Amino acid sequence: MDARRIGLWIVAALACVVSLSTFLPMQFAMVAGAGCLLAWGFVAMRRQRRLCAEAIAAARSVRGAQTQVPPADSLRDPVAALVATTQSLASELDAAYFKLVHTNIQLLALKELGSQIISALDHQKIVAAVIEYLDRGVGFAEFGVFTWSPDKGVFEGGLRRRNAGGFEWVDESFALPEVSGMLSRCLGHQRSYLIRDASTHPLGSLHGEPLLPQTDGGSYAVVPLLKKAPVGPIWTRKGCEAERCPLCPEAVVDDWVEKFANEPDADFWQGGRFRCWACTGMPLLGCIVVTDAERSMSLSRVDLVMLETLAAHVATVLENARLYEELQREERFRDHVIGSMSNGLVSVDLDGCITLFNQAGQQLSGYHDAEVLGRPSSNFIRDAAGRDPLREALEGERSIRSVEAVLHAANGATLPIQLSTALLRDEGDRVQGVIGEFADLSAIKDMQVQIRNLDKLAALGRLSSSIAHEIRNPLAGITAGIQYMTKQMQGERAQHAEFVLDEVDRLNRIIEDLFTAGRPMELRLRDTDMQALVERSLQALAPSFGKFDVRCQMSVQPGLPSVAIDPGRIEQVLINLIQNAVDASPPGGVVAIELRLGTSQQPHLRRTPGDSLVFSVHDQGGGISEADRERIFEPFFTTKSKGTGLGLYVCHHIVESHGGQIVVESRPGDGSCFYLCLPLGRILMGGPSETADLARR
Repeated sequence: MDARRIGLWIVAALACVVSLSTFLPMQFAMVAGAGCLLAWGFVAMRRQRRLCAEAIAAARSVRGAQTQVPPADSLRDPVAALVATTQSLASELDAAYFKLVHTNIQLLALKELGSQIISALDHQKIVAAVIEYLDRGVGFAEFGVFTWSPDKGVFEGGLRRRNAGGFEWVDESFALPEVSGMLSRCLGHQRSYLIRDASTHPLGSLHGEPLLPQTDGGSYAVVPLLKKAPVGPIWTRKGCEAERCPLCPEAVVDDWVEKFANEPDADFWQGGRFRCWACTGMPLLGCIVVTDAERSMSLSRVDLVMLETLAAHVATVLENARLYEELQREERFRDHVIGSMSNGLVSVDLDGCITLFNQAGQQLSGYHDAEVLGRPSSNFIRDAAGRDPLREALEGERSIRSVEAVLHAANGATLPIQLSTALLRDEGDRVQGVIGEFADLSAIKDMQVQIRNLDKLAALGRLSSSIAHEIRNPLAGITAGIQYMTKQMQGERAQHAEFVLDEVDRLNRIIEDLFTAGRPMELRLRDTDMQALVERSLQALAPSFGKFDVRCQMSVQPGLPSVAIDPGRIEQVLINLIQNAVDASPPGGVVAIELRLGTSQQPHLRRTPGDSLVFSVHDQGGGISEADRERIFEPFFTTKSKGTGLGLYVCHHIVESHGGQIVVESRPGDGSCFYLCLPLGRILMGGPSETADLARR
């Protein structure tokens, strides 16, 4: 009690004595004042005891030891009890302060871990960061981290165990039925457990062996890694019965472990794995196990909260990483499907610019995707009227099916294509672009031309058969009569007779060409050096080169293989093509001849190796108009004044009988180039023919 209160008591006692002395004798007044003073002191002492009791109760309630105020009479020395309680509380507050500092350090480490893994999408990096945090960030000496592998149906990871020399990391993996104890219970019920007495509730064993065989930890915590619950009833989407799915509230199954052990239906086993493990509703992503080994105190509720916070972060990142892996897998699958398409695929945005151009489209056009992406589709695809069908489909918001268009290739050529389009819409059904699929119609167009030629050939065969005898017999008589008459003619009359005989021979050659083109061709195939055959043809045409003052330039790819052909027939084709080039070239012009490997689909491309032997002859004449190019291989069509119109027709027939192809490229004023493609393999079409091997037998 302080001096101020003592002084107040003395003053009050004296005042009481003075006031009583007026009524009572002095000795009685002094006794009455002393009694008042003692009564006042007793009341003050009781009040002090009560305040000390309340202060001690408040201190104990802070420590969690007591919540009720103790009786004041139980305190013999309230000041000493209050001092002892205050000192105990101060020491506990000091320990709590250091623990708070340690917890703040752990939270800062957890924050740093979160910043590291929040952007990580690699599963292994995430697990490594968690292990680093548990070891160095928090200071656990003995712990384990496992993550769920839906493809294998097991938990993969490892444990940091105690051994004779300290601690070591041991890789482990297990399925749910292979583990027991609290770890199995944690994973089955998807709940966290803090066990303060490991001897009473063991962590668990794997294949009958303890997970931590040499641990000295007295307490441990097991925290599952759980992903967010799926939206909606997952069992409905998967076609499962509700009462057999642990995710259903009305299910009779308590947890995944029970379901695994008691599931008799063989349909739930697919390829040796439990069907539910690969389900998207499977909540388990892994688990974290820690013990108090090498720690001065047992694990507390604070440690469990910290681990649950860590588990929530890690589960979210693991789920994102798994979703990212699935997205990448789907993207790779989509790219593989698009890249494996045999038809071209193109898509455009709302501005009509190309956003996708697959490999088939690149091969057909000769452009790389970087050359077409972002450019208008009208630069590459147009219909017969010169319009962009993709742009029209976008503006009209309609799809088109199987329309013919033209693809402009990188080499300047135009390829006929068949195009189909569909609108691209977003989740709000708003048009975001157009996708188009196109196929090369070159082979179909060539086949249509071949069919028309075959129809003409059949008609020509019937015509030639019906008129052969009707024309040949009179021609023989006319020839014999004129030859007899010329013996008796001289001078100008003899010249006229010779002219008539030349015209009769010409008419006879026409009939022979008709016979050649009108019946199936018998080929005698053998391995032939194409270069030698070309040189022999040039030697036969040497007088024509000199007559028309035309030079020849020849280029031969080295190492060309021999080809199985009928050399006599092909030489006839070579002479005809070279002679036509000489006739079309102006005086002083050059006829360029090239022999190389290539492809019959696009002989103008210099590709090697190829599937054909390509012979090309290029003149410097006036070129061929587009209308004439479509009819150049028709019988009796010619632009020469003395031509029969059967030369190129017969050449075309000979080449087709060899399974080859003749292609012409020409522009008015830029000359013409004829490509002769002869297959290197077995002949697949034509009349009765045989391979070179059979011809040698």
